[in-house]
Amino acid sequence: MTVSPLQYFPNHRLTARHEQIQALQTVYENWDNYDYFVLSLPTGVGKSHVAMAIAEAYGNTYLLTSSLQLQDQYLSTSPVVTDIKGQSNYKCRVNPIFRVDAAPCKGAPSLKQVCMNMPRGQGCEYYEQKKSALDSPVMLTNYVFFLFSVHCGILNEKADIPARAVMIMDEAHTLESNLIAFAEFQLHFDDLYSKYGLGRSCVVGKNDELNIKLIEKFAEELRVEIGELKEKIADEMDSSGAPTDSNKLRQWAKGVSKKAQEKVAKLNSKLYILDKILQPIITYENHPEAQWIIKSDPENNAITMTPLKADFLFHSMLRPKANKFIFMSATIDPDTLCQEIGIARDKILFVETDTPFPPESSPIIVMPKLKMGYKNLEETKPKIMPMINEILDLHSNEKGIIHCGNYKIAEFIYNSLSKHHDRFVYRDMYGSANRKHNIELVNIHSAGKNTVLLSPSMQEGVDLYDDLARFQIILKLPWTSLEDFRTSVKSEFEPDWYSNLMWNDIMQSAGRATRHVDDYSTTYIFDASFVWFYDKWKHRLPTWFKKRIIF
Repeated sequence: MTVSPLQYFPNHRLTARHEQIQALQTVYENWDNYDYFVLSLPTGVGKSHVAMAIAEAYGNTYLLTSSLQLQDQYLSTSPVVTDIKGQSNYKCRVNPIFRVDAAPCKGAPSLKQVCMNMPRGQGCEYYEQKKSALDSPVMLTNYVFFLFSVHCGILNEKADIPARAVMIMDEAHTLESNLIAFAEFQLHFDDLYSKYGLGRSCVVGKNDELNIKLIEKFAEELRVEIGELKEKIADEMDSSGAPTDSNKLRQWAKGVSKKAQEKVAKLNSKLYILDKILQPIITYENHPEAQWIIKSDPENNAITMTPLKADFLFHSMLRPKANKFIFMSATIDPDTLCQEIGIARDKILFVETDTPFPPESSPIIVMPKLKMGYKNLEETKPKIMPMINEILDLHSNEKGIIHCGNYKIAEFIYNSLSKHHDRFVYRDMYGSANRKHNIELVNIHSAGKNTVLLSPSMQEGVDLYDDLARFQIILKLPWTSLEDFRTSVKSEFEPDWYSNLMWNDIMQSAGRATRHVDDYSTTYIFDASFVWFYDKWKHRLPTWFKKRIIF
């Protein structure tokens, strides 16, 4: 790196924080010595500006995020960055009743070439954005889109994703789960047959060898069905009278009927679903040597295949796409990351900064009075509400959130509330038939008075700044369910990996409420097992988190 990334801040009329300077100067001084940099940057440091400082200093960068919301956040950070999302996010400019993923060009491929050659602003919105992103010094996208693009190409054009100098991965603690989710697949043969006419197959007990052959047979059947669907889409469009004269194609496309559009959209929806089923099977076919776990479920006539580790996925799909890698997160353990994606620990530079937030503004008060394990839960239930009510009384005029571990506990709490019942915002507050998503719940909470969110799924992606949350309750340690068979198997081989998942969720949960240097909140932890696990793991926990703990 010939230009210091710290130049980014004066270029954008910003003042770099102490923690940003520390992280960027360390990366700059060691740029030629390492290919992998792991940056542990807690909430408040300003990770997006650290990422953009590196990206602008070097250019030729891929920037990956874990969500579309984070993509939008980066777009507001720097004019240098250009994003790209899936085709369904763009409208066809020829006929706006179509989205690009089900546009007339699916049935008339020559139309695609016509639209691609149109002046900017008149051609295909998706292709123009795609070209801008690929030409941009900083191409921004999300993990899911990038993995699919690398695996099968943007619109099946693998050459679209050339190698770049740098890849920055924000929220890198989700990297393993994104890689595994891409490669894992479940085949419910009865459902596949009833919905799509596929998979008239029967799982053969626990015989892995025969069931793998069953998967191979199903994959071939799936490929045939996908090929036939593509032909039906082309035929449906051609039946609308697509001309051979390219100059008349766009005029023809404008006249494609709503009826034809609905048929094509339905066919494309089925094609999209079947292709998503096929792609992870192809990953398995390409990497049979990896450690795959197969779970046969004869009772439900289903098979699940998942990788035990994500190392081969990282090295086959992401490693060839850049020379330098920046892994960023507020909660990332370098040893676990290295083990999971197959990088030697001495090959990475680990950079950890403190938070600019004073610990006294967001203490974590440990009140280890409740045994929240599965075996103890029934005995503990009568003790839960008195403790919750004690905190709610203390914060009677303030908003907050309760991280409750799972929906069974959430339902118990909601149904047991009396004194503070009207304050609670919960998924099933209007009945299970009118269930609310997290975004809707946060909107209700934002508009309410002294409301309290009740959820087991708001550890990440929720920004409860200022008065949106002056207190939090972490009811139980958020262990990932062992009903997930990969988690169950992997936790036996790598107990530290399993514990790290829990600590990531704890730290993410604890970071929902205090969001800027002048903000403040109090977090309470009720789970009695916290003390034992904290003593065992604290040597691997970041300093900024440990400073907040009060026993």
